[in-house]
Amino acid sequence: MSKIIPDLTWDNKLPFPLNNSWGYHDACTGNGRYDLYYKEMVKRYGEPSSMEDFCNKMQLMNAVGYQGIFEAAGYKLMISEVYCYGK
Repeated sequence: MSKIIPDLTWDNKLPFPLNNSWGYHDACTGNGRYDLYYKEMVKRYGEPSSMEDFCNKMQLMNAVGYQGIFEAAGYKLMISEVYCYGK
C-alpha cells in the first residue's frame, strides 16, 4: 500500500485507515459512498485490526462483488452452448 498511497497515517476523525490522501483513490464519501462500503465490510468481516487486514477484507468485498458478474456470464455461455449445440 505504501507504494500507492505514501501517506498512510490514519486521521482519527475518519474511518480506519483513511486520511485525506485516500480521496484521490476514490475512498471518499461523496458520490462513491465509501462510508456505506466501509460499514458493509465491517458488518460482513469485522473491524480491521491492521492495514493488511483492512486491505484483505476490502479485496474480499471486491471479489464477492465481481463473483456474481462472472457467474452470470458463465451461465449465459453455458445456456447458449446448450441452445446452439444441444449439449
